[in-house]
Amino acid sequence: MFRTLILAAALLVPLKAMADNQTMTAGMVRVDELKAVFATVESANIAQARARIPGTIKTISVDEGDMVKAGQAIARIEDDKLVIQLRALDAGLRSLDARLEQARREKDRAVQLREKGTIAQARLDDAATALDMTMAQLDAAKAERAMVAQQMAEGTVEAPRNGRVTAVHAVPGSVVMPGEAISTIAEDDFILRLALPERHANALHEGTKVFVGNEEDASGETRRLGRVRQVYPEMTNGQVVADVTIDNIGDFFVGQRARIWVSVGHRMALLIPPAYLSTRFGLDYVKVRARDGSFRDTVVQIGQPLAFPDGKPGVEILSGLIPGDVIATP
Repeated sequence: MFRTLILAAALLVPLKAMADNQTMTAGMVRVDELKAVFATVESANIAQARARIPGTIKTISVDEGDMVKAGQAIARIEDDKLVIQLRALDAGLRSLDARLEQARREKDRAVQLREKGTIAQARLDDAATALDMTMAQLDAAKAERAMVAQQMAEGTVEAPRNGRVTAVHAVPGSVVMPGEAISTIAEDDFILRLALPERHANALHEGTKVFVGNEEDASGETRRLGRVRQVYPEMTNGQVVADVTIDNIGDFFVGQRARIWVSVGHRMALLIPPAYLSTRFGLDYVKVRARDGSFRDTVVQIGQPLAFPDGKPGVEILSGLIPGDVIATP
């Protein structure tokens, strides 16, 4: 009696396993024809922080890789001649202030003397004119000082936009001229720039699907979907160039290369889920239902991992199966 129970339990295990197996009918599926290429990470916009005045760089407060915000001070340029000129203008302003006070007293005295009839009207007019000229000279000197002060303020080199510093072109102590680039800033809005052979130019257009990931990621499990944003109309060395945008592209370096898969067309393929495959001794097997209803292991040749239209991962079967075969999980 005990041996009978053991035998019954042993028979129940494979029966339950067979009952839990899933089955499906293999069929052709329309899939994207993917071509693997390398794309270069580029910034959508690149700007340069340039010097606005000539002078010597005193300080640089950023380095390659730093994140900056628009208007942030990244360097300081000083021109010693402006400092001397500003001091001379300040001395001139003090002198003009004294002359203005003297001209006011002269006019007030001339007004009093004219009221008493001691001097002629021409003398009063001369005093008034001298006062006006002194005030005009003072205003001109103040405007000149403001201009020099503005030039000194423009010695602060500011970041033109938010982004990451990709290059610093100068060091403290360098003499620079107006317009020279102090640093290059890449806006933190990365794109992927790819190049495809000329034969795929007609298949590449705005909205074309692009997948980012390694070769093993093309099955759809970890790949990320992107779209072609712009196709450049000019061929370069027999290749068409396009820009791709991808959500949450990640923390890339500008100029870094990434493996991507570009959809250059469509074709029909025999796909099955990876769960229906088993591998033994280097060979791939699929359980296929025979005419008598039993399932037998059949050797198949698999191709590249692909994805079903709903995005689930799949494996292309090149030989060993035909559309309509009923298969089961191992």
